[in-house]
Amino acid sequence: MTTSNSKKSTQSADVNESVGMTNLTGQLDAVNKVMAVIEFELDGTIIAANENFCNAVGYRLDEIQGQHHRIFCEASYTSSPEYKAFWDKLGRGQFEAGEYKRITKSGDEIWINASYNPIFDENGKPYKVVKFASDVTEQVKFRRKAGVMIPVVENAPTNIILADSDLNITYVNPATVNALKPLAHLLPVALDQVVGSNIDIFHKDPSYQRKILSNPKNLPHQAFIELGDEILDLLVSGIYDEEGEYVGPMVTWELVTEKRQKEHEAAEKSSMVENAPVNIIMHWCRAPSSKWTASSLIGSCCCCRRLSRSTRCKTVVPVNRLNKTRCTQSQLTVRSTHRAPWSRRAIRSKCWSASASMVSC
Repeated sequence: MTTSNSKKSTQSADVNESVGMTNLTGQLDAVNKVMAVIEFELDGTIIAANENFCNAVGYRLDEIQGQHHRIFCEASYTSSPEYKAFWDKLGRGQFEAGEYKRITKSGDEIWINASYNPIFDENGKPYKVVKFASDVTEQVKFRRKAGVMIPVVENAPTNIILADSDLNITYVNPATVNALKPLAHLLPVALDQVVGSNIDIFHKDPSYQRKILSNPKNLPHQAFIELGDEILDLLVSGIYDEEGEYVGPMVTWELVTEKRQKEHEAAEKSSMVENAPVNIIMHWCRAPSSKWTASSLIGSCCCCRRLSRSTRCKTVVPVNRLNKTRCTQSQLTVRSTHRAPWSRRAIRSKCWSASASMVSC
């Protein structure tokens, strides 16, 4: 009975060991399929490497077997105390992991995320090192580009807001923070809570904005929004990742309340002049005290009567629909102030001044 039980226990142990080895072999096969794997002696001599590793560094297996790990590194690094300490640590059986720069057969730079794992014998002594690695070169390049761009965005004089694809605000640059401080009382949330908020809170009809911003084909898109009594001019552009996928909008903006008000006032004045029932000539001159009569304008240079006729006129002469001027290369001469209908054309050039005189007849 005892012998029978002993045989059963032995058989059970053998089955468990077999299952364990099968599982381990399956796991190692799975790792080999997706990762770059290489084995070293404790001194860094290469024992073996899988196909993924060879493809990553551009070598055939027979070209690297028996070579030292230093063939994958820059000479300045392999001759450094840090490199010696690296292998001394592994030789003592200590684990090492991180991102490492390596050099391919063609001399190109490659970055790997790797772990160097000492393997121990039955006595607990390390006898080789197995490295598992994945190529992260593109991620490192992207971070480098981002590292260059971040200071640019941080120090940009332009107001910049970034959001994710769900329109949650993820970043505002210092220029935006400074520009929003005077408007803090108009914001729907506290200034320090803008990051993390959703763009929806700034719009009366979020569904309209979402329809536009959810599709990058609609971008870039310009919009004006009202924030209390203030007007903001927004330009929304798309942000794309390294694979060209749309990841969210970038908003550049400026406060244009005063600008819009001046444009509105100028449009009103222009409309008044254009539609006036009398003949009007607006004349800008360097002399603030210049005064004109209708009769004195006929046959005269619109710049200044004190200038000779050979002097090029450099003033601006807007005219309403009841007036007409004729421009020669040397001067602007008013032919008549009493013929209608007259051109609405405004003659522009470089010389503006703070005063103007207006004549009606």
